[in-house]
Amino acid sequence: MAKRYRYTSRTQTIIVVLIMAIVFFVYSTKIQAQINQRTSLSITPPLSEIMIKPGKSITQAFTVKNEGTVDLEVTPSIVDFSPEGESGHPIVLPNNRSFPFAQLQNLDKALDKPFVLQKGTSEQLVVRIAVPEQAEEKDYYQTLLLSTKPINLAELGSSTSTSYATIGVHMLISVSKTGMDLGSLNIQAFRYPKIVDVFSPVVMELVAKKNGKTYTKAHGEVSITSFTGTVVKLFPILPENVLAGSMRRLHASLPDPEDNKNALSAEFEYRPIVLFGPYTITVKLFSEQQQPEERNYSFVALPISPALFLGALYITIRIVRKKTKPRM
Repeated sequence: MAKRYRYTSRTQTIIVVLIMAIVFFVYSTKIQAQINQRTSLSITPPLSEIMIKPGKSITQAFTVKNEGTVDLEVTPSIVDFSPEGESGHPIVLPNNRSFPFAQLQNLDKALDKPFVLQKGTSEQLVVRIAVPEQAEEKDYYQTLLLSTKPINLAELGSSTSTSYATIGVHMLISVSKTGMDLGSLNIQAFRYPKIVDVFSPVVMELVAKKNGKTYTKAHGEVSITSFTGTVVKLFPILPENVLAGSMRRLHASLPDPEDNKNALSAEFEYRPIVLFGPYTITVKLFSEQQQPEERNYSFVALPISPALFLGALYITIRIVRKKTKPRM
């Protein structure tokens, strides 16, 4: 009898373990399948530049599309952003709201109120900006921020970090009576090697600063001239926005082979086969309503690597000769 009891107890234990394993597997598979569902939201246009006079109003429409595989709960808000350091990359400040003149004009949507955006569908958000007469003439840098949450993940009570995401479109809002560029664009820093090897590239960095109350687009060029007076390389400057009171590292402009109307961003990098002698770098920088600021810099290309190679070769030959010299 005792032997039969041990067999029954062991069987029951095995059955309980199998049931728990099956339940855990089904539950974890369900959660994993839910997490693996793709969340993707797009908004166009990706950037909005708005010029408005005090006492006037304007509307700007944005198209939001749910390109993922789950329905989303979307909460729109308008918050400040500021540029970061020399990179100029916008840093969204979700707790800062210094621009009270913008609202959603949609009848069925409002700021800070969630709405449902089903998978594969799109909605249009219309932002109305009404600036009072007494508003200060300056730039306001705002982000239409969309906070999203998959609805089915919320129903399952999942607390994973993948269940929340944000996307935003930046708005450069200039309040101005005349539309004039209030300020100047200046060369904040230009970094380059003063001495290079004859076989080394010349890598340069140009940082611009915008003084004043309005943002502007950078224009100009960077050229390299040899000691014979020949321009060996010319870099047009990519027309990037430099925000008021901030700095931005600029880039060279390259033609887009797929679209002649667009330009690609590139570094200021000159890679000839060989360099030799003194060179002059000329930087011209300006905004649309400003005379160019021009500065000259010099560097020299020396045969450093050939000299090192010849020196190492000479020392090697001396050592070999010394070791192979017959002893008297």
